Amino acid sequence: LHIDFAKHGWRASNQRDEFPQMIRWLSRQEKIASFETHQKQSQSREKTILKPFRSSHRVHDNEEEKDLVKALPRSAKNPCGRFDTVIAIVKDEAESTGVAGTRIGRVRVIFTLPKQLETSLGRRPAPTNWPQGPLAYIEWYSKLDAIAEVKHGMMYRLKKVSTTTDQTRVQGAVLPLSNIRQSCMLFPVFPEDVPIQWTPANVLDHATSFLLNNWLSKYSYQTIW
Repeated sequence: LHIDFAKHGWRASNQRDEFPQMIRWLSRQEKIASFETHQKQSQSREKTILKPFRSSHRVHDNEEEKDLVKALPRSAKNPCGRFDTVIAIVKDEAESTGVAGTRIGRVRVIFTLPKQLETSLGRRPAPTNWPQGPLAYIEWYSKLDAIAEVKHGMMYRLKKVSTTTDQTRVQGAVLPLSNIRQSCMLFPVFPEDVPIQWTPANVLDHATSFLLNNWLSKYSYQTIW
């Protein structure tokens, strides 16, 4: 095995000062193998997380309600997928109510990091500093204004944001799943001529401006202000 890697690495170099090139080639092969393993594991299962609200007063008939947050990939049965919108904690000032210290985003992936990595040199334990619990990749909407809009029933307006001028790369972050405080509902700010292709399943993909619905439920009214 060692001889094979030495041969392949040498052939991948330009045969001049070959040792640094061989080491770099081997490192890249390990990273490729690790990424391919991660892809296979991610594609083999869909993540659905039931996450209870951490709110003692949200009780009906002496039973605690649970909030369902989903991130389901596109499929033949569900061509638009399902990627729920949430209120996530991003600063220490965040509390169980209000929007201070939080940000609105759309959950794209819910996942956990593997305990072991399959590499070209065999199975290796994952780094000890990797997070152990479930994680979520969240794409952010614009930050909320200090005050909600009175003309829209005290609802906050937000927009899609990106890190590039052509909007091909959106702002996002990987957070512990426990940082998701609650799910939320967004509905689009409709233009005068509503595009015919907009549907309930794809409107979050096509629209660019939204209102945060704090009238969705009693709990939303109590916590989104």
